[in-house]
Amino acid sequence: MQNDFFKDPKTIHETDPTPIERAIAGKPQVFRFVEDPGHGWLEVPRYLVEQYGIADKISSCSYQDGKMVYLEEDCDMALFWNAYKARHDGADPEYRTLLLNNEWPGRYRFASYRSQ
Repeated sequence: MQNDFFKDPKTIHETDPTPIERAIAGKPQVFRFVEDPGHGWLEVPRYLVEQYGIADKISSCSYQDGKMVYLEEDCDMALFWNAYKARHDGADPEYRTLLLNNEWPGRYRFASYRSQ
């Protein structure tokens, strides 16, 4: 299933602020979609996954690292996407794509997701 978030991807730089940094600065939330040659993940602050009531629905195909969760593109990202739209009057989340030429290091650096 292809989701709306692939309609108009934008490219970001690794130095762009994370969603948490933007929230602290009082700027609108812009998420990061990390894509390697084989797969993709949406980087989302853990507190939003919990706040949106989807923490117990996320699969172990997603990853976690401290305060961030990396939602895999096939199912978990759609759960977040729909929850976001439900809380924001149907508006799609804004995101930027980080395209990687090699395998995303988070695959082996980060733990598989599990609800806390």
